[in-house]
Order: sequence, then structure tokens, then C-alpha cells
Amino acid sequence: MGEVIGAARLSSGTVVVADGMAGELCYFDPDGKLLRRAGSPGEGPQEFIHMIRVARCRGDTLFVADAQRTFLQVWTPRATYAGIMDLSGLAAQGIEDRQPHIFACNDRGTMVFVDRRPAIPEGGGDGPTRSVVPIVVKRPDGSLHKLGDFQGRERYFYRHPGGGSSGPRPLGKRTLVAVGDSLIYVATGDAYEVALYSLDGQTVGTLRDSVETRPITDELVDTYVDRVLGETEDAAKRRAVRSRYEALKYPDRTPAYLDMLAGRGGRLWIEAFRLPGDPQVWRVYTAEGKRVATVRMPPRFRLMEAGEDYVLGVWRDGNDVEYVRMYGLVKP
Repeated sequence: MGEVIGAARLSSGTVVVADGMAGELCYFDPDGKLLRRAGSPGEGPQEFIHMIRVARCRGDTLFVADAQRTFLQVWTPRATYAGIMDLSGLAAQGIEDRQPHIFACNDRGTMVFVDRRPAIPEGGGDGPTRSVVPIVVKRPDGSLHKLGDFQGRERYFYRHPGGGSSGPRPLGKRTLVAVGDSLIYVATGDAYEVALYSLDGQTVGTLRDSVETRPITDELVDTYVDRVLGETEDAAKRRAVRSRYEALKYPDRTPAYLDMLAGRGGRLWIEAFRLPGDPQVWRVYTAEGKRVATVRMPPRFRLMEAGEDYVLGVWRDGNDVEYVRMYGLVKP
């Protein structure tokens, strides 16, 4: 695979992989045999400009987010194009209708969207920034409900002549959403807490766990920069990258977690904070917030979907070539 954007396992056992480099959806049988391809690169119907997210919603229906488009493409389990889901109504709820958004969904068709527009730091110079962003629920009947305003992802703004740009803040917090069978989960990374909402947007409670954040010391920053540089051999490039990273303003403490997803069977999976290159460790909770397992992933494996007895994701070899893999889960 050239650039795996996402992977999903359908109820038939078919695995669908979104290949961003090829601009297509690839359907494989349970033994890994390619069944069919769908879509192609381009800007027309049934074509992808740059896929940024694929999710299985409403049973086995696939929804694909494409950069700079105001809709999601809809594909059936048999790789048939089923039209689009228009997102223009999100603008009235305070969310920019053009991609990219953060979005999550469940089998019932409930979808949650998070705005990603960055703020410019006070004073207009380089520096960290964090917007307050709306989170909106799209119900299965198409109606929209604003869940509320939340702290958005931490970003870093870089001033350039005539303008500027921003990217994720190194070691910064992310705003995460997940949609389970009966609950919506919202997390901002400030503390090890996840806000719980019913599917109709009512506050249910808060998931908490006794997991402490770490202070971001000079030593931790040095380790982080070393990991970012990886095996870069060009000495001049290493010096330039190190100088740029060392000049940044870092948070006082690490995020409480890195990622979150709703697994099959009503479980919530939360990825522990880690530095680049460290193995992924996920804590698994019931819908009510009780921790039931801690799962350490294989080295160089990135989780994309968690079932009741499997995990699905992408493994990279020593040359950074991507392979889609599925591992069985063994309960103790």
C-alpha cells in the first residue's frame, strides 16, 4: 500500500482499505485476496482528490472524507457508489463545511463532527494556539444538534511574509471524538477524562482513570527531537530540523492520551501517551467507564479498528512500506 488512510472490516469479513496514494478503495476477502477496486484519482464523481478519512457507518456503508470538499462520498459494501452526504448544513452550526473535519460515527448512522480551524496567536507572531471549537451531532434522520463548544487541538502558528501557516503543536493536545452503540465520547487531553453523552446529546457522565501526565522536561524534548529525526543521515538537515524544534515553545505537560476510538462490542479504546517510535499501548473500557484491559500493540503497528476479538491496522516494515494486518485478541 502506498498511503493507507483507513481500514474497516465489514460484517461479511471483507476488509476495505483506503489507499490514499492510489486514490481508491480496495476490497479484500478474509484471506487477503483482492476482490475489487473502487474509485480513482480525480475531481469528478466517484473520484478522490486526497482521501483523509474513511469510516464504516450505518452498518457496512462506507463514508469517505476528501480534502476540500463539502460532502462525504458514500460507498456500499459491494463497492458500488451510492452518492454523497452533503455537509453544507454544518456551517449554520459553526463548523466550516469544507473538509477536513474530524468526524466519527457508529453503526446506527449517528455522526459527530469537530471543526479544525486554527486561531492566530495574540500579537500575530509565531507560537502555540488553541481555538474553542464547536462539536456537532448529525442524527440518522439528518437533523443537526450542537453538542457544545470545546477546547480544540493545540496547533503552532508560523508567521511568513504576507501571511502564515499552522500545524499540530509538537507534544500538544488533540480534541478527540468517538461514537459507540449508545454513547458519544469527547476528550480534549487536558486531563485523563472523557465526557460522555447520549446519542441525542444529553450529558451522561465522565470517564476518569488514575493516569498522570508527565512534565515536559528538556530531556524529554531532546528524546522527542531525536525520534523525529530518526535515521536522517544528512548532517545539515539534522542541524536545521533540531534547531527549529529546539526553538519552539512546548507545553508544560504531556497530553493525557494520544487517540481514542469506539470498538465493537461497546468498548472504548484510549491510546496512552507515547513518544514517536514507542509501541502503542491502549487501555480498554466498558461503556460505563470501567477499565477491563490494557493491550500492547506489535512494534510499528498503527491501530485503525478494534473488534471484540481482533484489531485491524497498518504495520510498517524497516523500509517504511505499509502492510494492512489483522491480529486476533486473546482474552486472559
